[in-house]
Amino acid sequence: MKKEINGNAGKPVSRVLVADEDADFLASLTVALRSEGDEVYAAGNTEEVLNILYNSKFDLLMLGLGLGPQNGVEVAEWAKLTYPDLPVVFMAESSYLVADGRINRVSPYPVLAKPFDLRSLDEILYMKPSEN
Repeated sequence: MKKEINGNAGKPVSRVLVADEDADFLASLTVALRSEGDEVYAAGNTEEVLNILYNSKFDLLMLGLGLGPQNGVEVAEWAKLTYPDLPVVFMAESSYLVADGRINRVSPYPVLAKPFDLRSLDEILYMKPSEN
């Protein structure tokens, strides 16, 4: 799936880092994104995310809010310090209470409620920040 992220000058997304605590969901999302033509890296915890980010650059970072040992917001804050233009999309169980005010400071995109389809991801990535 070639996605254009607002503020990214129409550059198609091809390198995606996806991290989630649910191994089955992570595997399914990774397969789906790869089937759309993206180069996808997967991580099951924050330590893996940080190691991968330290060694590679990405066009999109997708983080589960329930990652451990740090949560997805803390990882995104670090990632934005290192890569300020990196778009971040958070994912959470629909029952997960999304009350962390830091989310809006790190990402202009709404939190994707799991499970979601790739169309939902496309819809938010094509939004302008003011639409979120």
